[in-house]
Amino acid sequence: MYSMKNVEVINNIKKSLKLNSGLVKKIILVLLLSLNLVFYQNCNEQEFSETSQGAFFDKCTEDARFSKKCPNYGFSKDIIRHNTNPTDILFVLDDSCSMQNIANQVRDGFKSIEDSNFPDNTLMALTYMSPSNVLADGQVDYSQAWMGLSNVNTRKIIKMSPGHMDLVSRSKISEFKSLRDNLTYEGNYGIDINDFIALFPNIDFNNSANGIRKNSSGTRLTLTANSNPSATVGSRFYDTQILNLKACDKQWFGPNETNSDGKSCLDGVTQLLNLCTGVEAGLISLEQMINLKTSRGEKLFRDRSFVNIVLVSDTHEAGADYFGQPGAPSSMSSLEQIQSAIYRNNPSVSSVKINGIVPLPPVGDVKLEGLNTVGQIPASLIESKVGSEDLFDFSYLPYIKGSGGVAAHAANSDWSEIASKIIDESNYTGQVVVKLLEPAKVIYEVKINGDVVDQENVILSADRKRLYIKYRSLKNININTEVEYMKDIIF
Repeated sequence: MYSMKNVEVINNIKKSLKLNSGLVKKIILVLLLSLNLVFYQNCNEQEFSETSQGAFFDKCTEDARFSKKCPNYGFSKDIIRHNTNPTDILFVLDDSCSMQNIANQVRDGFKSIEDSNFPDNTLMALTYMSPSNVLADGQVDYSQAWMGLSNVNTRKIIKMSPGHMDLVSRSKISEFKSLRDNLTYEGNYGIDINDFIALFPNIDFNNSANGIRKNSSGTRLTLTANSNPSATVGSRFYDTQILNLKACDKQWFGPNETNSDGKSCLDGVTQLLNLCTGVEAGLISLEQMINLKTSRGEKLFRDRSFVNIVLVSDTHEAGADYFGQPGAPSSMSSLEQIQSAIYRNNPSVSSVKINGIVPLPPVGDVKLEGLNTVGQIPASLIESKVGSEDLFDFSYLPYIKGSGGVAAHAANSDWSEIASKIIDESNYTGQVVVKLLEPAKVIYEVKINGDVVDQENVILSADRKRLYIKYRSLKNININTEVEYMKDIIF
């Protein structure tokens, strides 16, 4: 049966044409067939009486995907440029002379990190473990290195060293080296005597004019003052062997970035100074530096960055009888205090983890429980010790464990595994933001490059017009997004 509306249309056409009845009949037949065809096509989806339209809209309200003709059905398709969240890796390097014992492992270890496949938006930097002096009221005197050191000259050298309370860079190294004639060459650098003999095989260690002095055990050398320092063998060693590699101009650099001479930036900043500092307080030094930068209005880490602190040492905090001594705090700061200092410096930081390339306890030790480790674990407490350094109850491990970081034994020379762990934790590299044309009431399905995204990784913004999608990628890439949703409208 045709609807009254169809008959009315035909009668109007018949009157207006005023044609002969044969032609009118033919026209009417064609129109009826056409109207029927449209009518039956629409019937497959909906009927347009008031009752049927209400039922259709009811179904749309329940599920907008009932029909793509539902007025509240929404679909978004776009190509979006996804940039990885920043990953900032800050090495806190033990700059004491005992590190000479594992100099080869440190060199090879940093090389293995350099060769790792980090996310595109990764930057690295390095600072030292030598703290500033703490006053009786708890305030930090940044003009002085820890006053507990008896050697005044060594304190002055520490204060001017490239990574003291700052990040190592080419200009910092150059500034330090430029002072060599009047101060820095004369310091207790703890030079391995065999390294010296390799360069000066016929050296007379008993001749003070050479500008060197043996330690009591005869295994290390100290550079000493001389009336003509430029002529001494000691100063020549200083010029050619102490911080002799050029670093990069920037304090933060990419893992594979090179300087103007084509040399690795990482190699330049990780040279061991081997200055006998008397203390290795990595977390105290880190917290002091962060607070100093905050007081100056300087951000240490980038906005939204995944922050990874990597402690590199042959011992644990503080590497000496330090806490409670004049010029030192009474105890280590808590993990919460250190993380809070970082968040005060930059509240937008995404996360903070502390990792360590430090001595580890032997297999079976309770301190290893719940600790994320990579590489070989020492078989005994003797193997846990690196050189002659004490272990200070493995004091870094609770900070590593508590922050979800990773630990590797300092005697290992392949650090690629710890780099891989850091990368794996950081490669949820931020989020993809999809803008919708209309506010969404329900998100049905999200696809990235054709793959359905788990709803747990999708967040709808407060105004319901944007989706934030967590996305794993080590690369900055273009991605295809598709979103099916129910519009938040009333009809």
